[in-house]
Amino acid sequence: MNADGANNNAAAEEGNNGIDVGILNGAADQEEQPSNNNNIDDSTNANEQQQQEEDENSYVEPSSLYDVYSSLNYANYTGSCCASDKADGTTLTPALPTTLGLRVNGVGDLPLPLSDWHAKTLKSNRNTVKINNGTYHKSYTVDSNRIRIKNPTWTASLEKLVKTVAYKLGVDPSKLSAELHSLLYMEKGSRVDRCKNTDEGANVLGTLFVQLPSVFTGGKVSIFNNNGGEDNNESEEEEEEEDAAGVFQLGAAGDASFSCHFFCHYKDCEYEVAKIKSGSRVLLRYTLRYGGEKTPTSSLLHTSMSSLKWSLDMLPPADRMLLIPMAKEYTALSLLHQGINALSSHQRSRLEGIKAAAGEGWKVLIVTAELNHSCKTNYYGETIDNNSDLTVLQFFDEAGNDVTAEEKWLKDVVDFDPVDEGMMFADPEDGYVENWGSCTEHTSSGPNYYGRRTTKKKYRASFVLGMCCCHVLLFVSSHFH
Repeated sequence: MNADGANNNAAAEEGNNGIDVGILNGAADQEEQPSNNNNIDDSTNANEQQQQEEDENSYVEPSSLYDVYSSLNYANYTGSCCASDKADGTTLTPALPTTLGLRVNGVGDLPLPLSDWHAKTLKSNRNTVKINNGTYHKSYTVDSNRIRIKNPTWTASLEKLVKTVAYKLGVDPSKLSAELHSLLYMEKGSRVDRCKNTDEGANVLGTLFVQLPSVFTGGKVSIFNNNGGEDNNESEEEEEEEDAAGVFQLGAAGDASFSCHFFCHYKDCEYEVAKIKSGSRVLLRYTLRYGGEKTPTSSLLHTSMSSLKWSLDMLPPADRMLLIPMAKEYTALSLLHQGINALSSHQRSRLEGIKAAAGEGWKVLIVTAELNHSCKTNYYGETIDNNSDLTVLQFFDEAGNDVTAEEKWLKDVVDFDPVDEGMMFADPEDGYVENWGSCTEHTSSGPNYYGRRTTKKKYRASFVLGMCCCHVLLFVSSHFH
């Protein structure tokens, strides 16, 4: 009995010792666990600190409207490296006559679009040369001294087109001229591999192609400008699609048979013409020459525009509405008839610069507004009340259409930020510029019994309004709430 009890007690003690050991082991594990947690916490804190440092290093301070105005004012060239449009008068591009009276030595008069018979005659003509340079395929050329355009209005119409080309390319229109180089005939199956033109002579800025009325499909034109680009490992097809500065259809399978089209580019750009699937096209190739001391290039344009593009891209969403003063009023009649073609050369260049730098996501309007300023002075000539009342009168789109009714919501949104007597911050060099031009009406009354005088002045002026369409709702929300 005593022996059994002793054995039981020993077993119980052994069990208790086992439990105690387990407890101790668990306690030991628990003591080691906080050490692991501390390591994890230290690692997490280190990662968070590293991420915070990376975020701080990667943070880029947004730009301001000051940066935009400054970049616009100091840009030497404001435009695009290439451009294209139809020239039938239905757009902002001046119309070119479709009846040229085109005559080629050895062939005679060529009606446009070319008939099959005239196309065959042109190809077999002794003055027509097939281009065999490895770049042009199934294409033919006629030198300029073998070509004559009999329509007397062609030269004047071409000069107007060259002026538009100058605005598009961001150069002084008074210094740009076009010299006929050759006629180009491209039949079915023709194409042009990616290449550059090598026009000889001084002051060559680029090339202008005028497509005469033609019936064809295919033949897409792509312009490439690698200035500012980066090398990558993408496939050739993906790379070409990405770095194409412009892709133009030139009315293929559409209105090309009824009107002229054009495309132009700087001489240091490359171009490519896809295969013509059916029909044929006739083009006049012009060499663009620049009369300034220094001939612009797409590289110089890229450098000049880079600051403006950056300042527009980095604007906070709520600030993506620009108001560019023009210091005078453009009448409704002139805008309705000409649109942005009514603007002065300087103002048109600034507008084209905003369009080129901002891209397709921006909208450009012309705003006409009126500012009424009143000032009251006391007996001693000291100002006792100074008040300005601003009213938006009309909105016009680029083509000159009155869109006041459609854009009436903008009347309460556009911020003219009037300062003092018809002044608004715009030019960082001068600090403030007079944006309202000359006073259109000036009245004065007094002094009254207390010696007080009231002076009233009225101003009218036009402004270029640029805004990012994708941020309009956010802009409105930020201004109304």
